[in-house]
Amino acid sequence: MKKYEVGEYYINNRKSFMRDYEKIKKLSEPLLSERFTNDQIQQIFIQSRRNFEELLLQLPYIGGKKNSGTKNLTGSAIMLAFIKAIELYNIDEREIGSFIYELFEASFSSQPKFISKLLGKLIRSKFGMKRIKQRYQENAFSEYEGGWSRTLIESKEDAFAFGIDVTKCGICTLFKQQNAEKYIPYLCLGDYPMFGTIGISLHRTKTIGNGDDVCNFRFYFNEEPRKGWPPEILEEWTKESLS
Repeated sequence: MKKYEVGEYYINNRKSFMRDYEKIKKLSEPLLSERFTNDQIQQIFIQSRRNFEELLLQLPYIGGKKNSGTKNLTGSAIMLAFIKAIELYNIDEREIGSFIYELFEASFSSQPKFISKLLGKLIRSKFGMKRIKQRYQENAFSEYEGGWSRTLIESKEDAFAFGIDVTKCGICTLFKQQNAEKYIPYLCLGDYPMFGTIGISLHRTKTIGNGDDVCNFRFYFNEEPRKGWPPEILEEWTKESLS
């Protein structure tokens, strides 16, 4: 497999990642309009784009398009680009966290419903579960620095459909490097609308972002998807783990 220097892969594929930025930018506008003036929003767009272009230069190669974690990494970089732009207006951390979560909801709900339903059915199918087991048992791409390390947890008593334990998180690594560690728990909340959109309920009591040594994802197929906001309703979000 070809080796890339830090940032090289992302600059080579800059057009694709900038299209992703533009999609998020469009979805962010109505959310920003609830918090900022039109002039401020335009400045946030200018600054966030500049921030994202700078972040692309700093992202490690973790397997490119063959690794789904690459999209997670660049997506989190877009979120970070907006966070850094909004911080210039002395906005409260909680309000920025709320904006992040709303933007995740808008992003995942913008996906055509038939695609969401198809993805949900695929994961529930025998073929889908076989692919999940193969993918996570191999722990593909875990050797890359700045990426993810994950282990499949199979349900023995049908307590949950399946689980994933994450012991290395590329988003945590990026945000720590950028001195934005306090926002990691808010990025974690985006997992709830992501899986909820395809009809899967996520349960999680620990996250690396909240100071634990693992993110213990447990997925349920036969219950109403859980919300991620307000975060105080979640087991992972406790004063003890955030202190």
